[in-house]
Amino acid sequence: MITSTATIMASTVIECTLFSTFMILSSVSLMLLVRRRVIPNLRAQNDNVSSGLARRARTAVFAKEMAKSPLIVANILLMLTVTAHWLLGIHKLFIGVVHLGGGKAAIDYYNDFQDKLSIARASLLFVDMLIGDAIITYRAWIVWERHHFVVIIPTMTISAFIVSGIGLLHELAAARPSTTAPGRSSSSSPTLRAPCSTRSPSTASPPRPAFRSCSSASGSASRRGPRAR
Repeated sequence: MITSTATIMASTVIECTLFSTFMILSSVSLMLLVRRRVIPNLRAQNDNVSSGLARRARTAVFAKEMAKSPLIVANILLMLTVTAHWLLGIHKLFIGVVHLGGGKAAIDYYNDFQDKLSIARASLLFVDMLIGDAIITYRAWIVWERHHFVVIIPTMTISAFIVSGIGLLHELAAARPSTTAPGRSSSSSPTLRAPCSTRSPSTASPPRPAFRSCSSASGSASRRGPRAR
């Protein structure tokens, strides 16, 4: 849970740093994959194409060869989803700091996980993790010479992750809107005050006097016994 505006700014700076590092590494990885798997096939196809249709055929062959590689497709999808996640984070930062003026309002806005931007960022994060797990599973399958027994447990864990992720996103989307307004403390929610309002401290009898009354009553009864006899 975010407790200060400095935490918001620090997390955004760290996220921007990691995002730039990821984009550099992903771009280099994508370039190496294209040079290794697409360019040789593209040159072989261009040798059989006439000069008049060379440009159109080259574009079609390039897109076809790109789509044949699961790693290239996964890399492009991962770059797109991570970029969308980062852009939504920057947009949320501008809403909290610029439009709401920072301070308590921005903190309450960031702690509201039922906001549309928060749900969208959580959905993109879920897709990013799913693509990353799929890439690792595919690489393990290739390294182990395409033996299917290697990916049994990873496939089961990925399936469980999909079910749990969908359930979590459904709970966030189907939950009631937060009653905490921007700039207002979450302790003012009636759901938090309900257990405390059912019994006031003034009317609650402490346990020790109750035990004393019982003991005093039993003691008085024992003292009355011999007199009655």
